[in-house]
Amino acid sequence: MTVKSPLQPDSKSPEITPKSAELDSESPELSLKPLELDPVPQPNFGCFIRGIQRLNLQSTIAWHLQDGSALGRTLDDIERLAQELKSDTETAAPFPDIEGEPGFYAPFWIYPIAESLCALGWVQQRRAAERLGTSMSENVADLSKAAQSYMTAAKTYPLDEEERPFSLYMAFEILCRAKFPLRLSLPICRQIKDAMAAADVIWDGTRLSLETETKVANCRRAIAFLEDCEKKIAAGSLTLDDVVSPVFVRGL
Repeated sequence: MTVKSPLQPDSKSPEITPKSAELDSESPELSLKPLELDPVPQPNFGCFIRGIQRLNLQSTIAWHLQDGSALGRTLDDIERLAQELKSDTETAAPFPDIEGEPGFYAPFWIYPIAESLCALGWVQQRRAAERLGTSMSENVADLSKAAQSYMTAAKTYPLDEEERPFSLYMAFEILCRAKFPLRLSLPICRQIKDAMAAADVIWDGTRLSLETETKVANCRRAIAFLEDCEKKIAAGSLTLDDVVSPVFVRGL
């Protein structure tokens, strides 16, 4: 018995000629028109870019803390990145009714602005530390700006976000360093107390990192400082014009 190779042409198979292999441009079954794709929605692309900007800002600060003012990681570079993130977010048009979707609105509109403000406050604080002992007036000006940046950031965060009291604490600490009177620092302590009460509803018992626990402990110290000062003011041993720097506040 002879077995025919599968590669051997079959006499019953139609012969494929160059002519039959050509595409008939007039055939209704075939279309050579280019495939039309829907354009990428610009708001979606902007959200992607802001996500990258947030990560870049955080990593640049981390590199600065590790290596100092290396090329591309100076305080000026960090300030520029923070300003760009803040400006790009503020000028980005949100989707219609996007505020009704906090899981999408917060990370691409609220948090970029709040984080950029915290970064600006951090830069202003570091500049004051670098000038320590050279220009007290410039130091106070930088520290005032830093405190204001942190306070604005705190107001930007959601009411129950734990970064809200953490940012307020940074403002309180900075005012203490700059030797501002109690009439300016104690109101921030009251805001920390209210913000912690709101944040603890969600975050209390879930804070696992040492860094976060340290921030929580600082906020609780600020609340205790507030309550102690209020008692002393009521007793007449302290006034709102006094300057008091608690022992737990770090130096510059």
